Amino acid sequence: MAIRYGRTLITKFDTVNVSRRLLTAWGKTMSVVAREMEEEIRASIQKPYPPASKPGNPPHRRSGYLAGSVTGTGDENGIRIYEARYGRFLEGGTARMDPRPHVLPVLFTKSFAPRKKWEKRIAQLAKEFSR
Repeated sequence: MAIRYGRTLITKFDTVNVSRRLLTAWGKTMSVVAREMEEEIRASIQKPYPPASKPGNPPHRRSGYLAGSVTGTGDENGIRIYEARYGRFLEGGTARMDPRPHVLPVLFTKSFAPRKKWEKRIAQLAKEFSR
């Protein structure tokens, strides 16, 4: 906002409100994307057991506890994905079991670059929520 005071132009910036609005929009964006990631991770572990999954493929569903425990939360600080404690052993494998990744393939490519679809979705939602 600019106000003319004689020959002087006084400009007032409302950066606090703009910053607050953008931070709120970013938090909403991260929250929505976290829920979408959660749904996709759950969908990847829906194939029923038996047979057991092959190494390198997502684990098959036995009791449904792992799929039910996947929770995604997001705020202005980023996205966090939580799951049952034994999920990390399935994800990374152990000395006696080969990995059955189910979280990392949803989030990243094989070269650990973020998936383009998540980048596009974040950009789309951030633009939408910041209006």
